[in-house]
Amino acid sequence: MKKNSIRIIGALLSLVIILTAFSSCSNPFKPEKVIPNEVKLKTDLKDASFTFTYGELKKVIPLDKLAPLFENYEEKNPDTEITLSYNEIVTRFSPDVMKDDGKALEDIWSLASDEELNALKANKKEVVDYFNNLVNDLKTNKPAKTEYNEDFWTDDSTDSVTFTKDGKEIDKSTDEYKALRSAAVVYKKYVVDGVYGFLMGHIKDENGDTKNLAEGSDSLDDILYLWGEKDVSRLTYDDIESAISSVKKDVETVDEKDYVTGLTRTVVITLKPGEETVKKAFSMHDKKPVLDELKKSGNYFTVEDYDISFGECVITAVFDAVTDEITSLTYQKNMTVTTEITGVNDFASLGTVGLSFNCTDQMYYHFGWHTSEGE
Repeated sequence: MKKNSIRIIGALLSLVIILTAFSSCSNPFKPEKVIPNEVKLKTDLKDASFTFTYGELKKVIPLDKLAPLFENYEEKNPDTEITLSYNEIVTRFSPDVMKDDGKALEDIWSLASDEELNALKANKKEVVDYFNNLVNDLKTNKPAKTEYNEDFWTDDSTDSVTFTKDGKEIDKSTDEYKALRSAAVVYKKYVVDGVYGFLMGHIKDENGDTKNLAEGSDSLDDILYLWGEKDVSRLTYDDIESAISSVKKDVETVDEKDYVTGLTRTVVITLKPGEETVKKAFSMHDKKPVLDELKKSGNYFTVEDYDISFGECVITAVFDAVTDEITSLTYQKNMTVTTEITGVNDFASLGTVGLSFNCTDQMYYHFGWHTSEGE
């Protein structure tokens, strides 16, 4: 009897041990839940963020545009909230995306509170200082790899060309303007060919590939704005029309809990107009290559010189907000070209007229900070 009791007790103990082992170990048939590593901002600029309810957004945004923002969006409660950064809003609901001439953006901003909108401007000085400190460190603390590209285009809309004669603008509804415009098309072609050809020769090698002068180079002084200088930016607070920083979070959800796994900061700086201001952040090309190209138009008209005035000039910088490493810089310079052309041969009857049109020059840089990105 004792032996049987001992056997029963032993069996029960074995069962308890086995059950305890299984309860304390992971189920081999069920994968373990991996908790993501969370990250934090290296620099807190008190970036503005905007919180909307599903019900609010549904009134102003088509449902198919809300799908990426709200999972199972058709089943969401009207009070379900979502928080978006400034850059997420202007990117997701831009006129180009929405095809609505800016109505969606206007409607969304009308939903934002005064406190949220005021936060966009409250940290302007901090944003400018943050930008200057990090970009001006680029030429000293060189990335593993720097790639860049430049592009140039003109405004091809029908009303983009303006002509003047004897100091007065020529009416765009007249036959004279229509005749002049055919000359302007030729002129703009030479401008675009001249500038674009110069730019491509500046940044492309003999095989047509973008030069990567940063690789193996001891200096980025002649690659990054400002060319030939140690600084990338000499902008001050007073040079800036607006400076907006916004942070996008990468989020992973485990067991209905959100974990922030990545942070990307986008800084958009709009300069006040004026050549002296623009030159504090943008490098300028020499006129000579363009004028040399324009001389090829001598069978149609002659051009002695041209002037450039600057419209909206915008710098967009993207940072890894966990490390404050800059990953890209985009410079967009909107300009108006003004000149005088004198018609010859088939265009001789035009005489000498003033001509102006809008154009855009864009420079883009991408930075890789780690060895694998530099290969």
